[in-house]
Order: sequence, then structure tokens, then C-alpha cells
Amino acid sequence: MTGNNIVLSGLAGSGKSTIGKIISQNLGFEFVSMGDYARKYALENFSMNINEFQLYCDKTPGVDELLDETFIQYCNSKVNLVIDYRLGFHLLSNVFTVLLTVSDLEAAKRINYSGRQHEDAITIKNRNAQMIQRFQNKYNVNFIDPHNYKMLVNTDGLSPEEISEIIINKHKSAKQKSL
Repeated sequence: MTGNNIVLSGLAGSGKSTIGKIISQNLGFEFVSMGDYARKYALENFSMNINEFQLYCDKTPGVDELLDETFIQYCNSKVNLVIDYRLGFHLLSNVFTVLLTVSDLEAAKRINYSGRQHEDAITIKNRNAQMIQRFQNKYNVNFIDPHNYKMLVNTDGLSPEEISEIIINKHKSAKQKSL
């Protein structure tokens, strides 16, 4: 069965937040992001940026679990959400899951364009590799394995609006099939 909530997963710079916001606006859904939640938590509680916080999480047992638990409870208690959450396919129930892929070069362009951070493709690749390994070690899952998702979209060369439309159409189709 396909749930009404949509989960977007992918590596840094794949477009999860941008695409999620467009989808939520087009469908009238609420947009929530684990990345935004973690960034805010890291800054408010540790005065760290997201990269520093990820390193801290690697060395500090329990921090990831605390963040996940709170976020999972919120997401599982709501309907009509678009959720930016790498582990959503694994930890949330009854959701339509989408994996967004992107090249390292394109990811770096997007991240730098956003103004949040300035990173080159090698830094992005290393950050992503660290994230993959951390989630593999901690949760025993590979969040970039396409078999974990109902839909896979390579975002290189497509506009956020095009990607959003593709996802919305596939979500609607999946919901109709599950009725």
C-alpha cells in the first residue's frame, strides 16, 4: 500500500529540499526536512554547522537516535507531508519513497549556489561517502540502494519543476493502484 506522505532521499545536493518544497506547494502538503531539523539542532545546541555535527554524531552515541526518534514520531503522526529524510524509507511507515540521484559536480554547483556552504565536488563526495558509511554502520542500511525505493530519479539536467511533476504524477498513479 502506498501512503499519502512522500519521502525524498538522496545524497547532498540531489535537490531533496528544493524539490520537496515545490511538491508540497503543488499538492498543498506540509514540507518537513530532517536536514533542516538537524542543522537547527546543531547550531542551537552545539554551535556547529552540519558537517561538524555529522562528525560529532559519529563520535557521540545516542545523538542520531534522539533526532530520529523525534522526527519519526512527528512524521508518522501526520498525513499530507513531503519529507526530506534519507532514512525515511527505512524508519517511516506507509510512505511513497523516492531516491534522488545527482553527480558530485552538479551537487557542488547546487550547494554553492544555495549560499549555505561552499564546497567543491571532492568535498561533497567525501561528505556523502562518510554519510553512507555512518548509516551503514549505525542502521545496517544503504540509503542509496535503489531497491529501497518505489521511484528513482536522476536529477542531473532536469529542473526542479520537471522533477517535481514527474514525482507527483508517479505518486498519484501509485495511490490509484493501491486503492
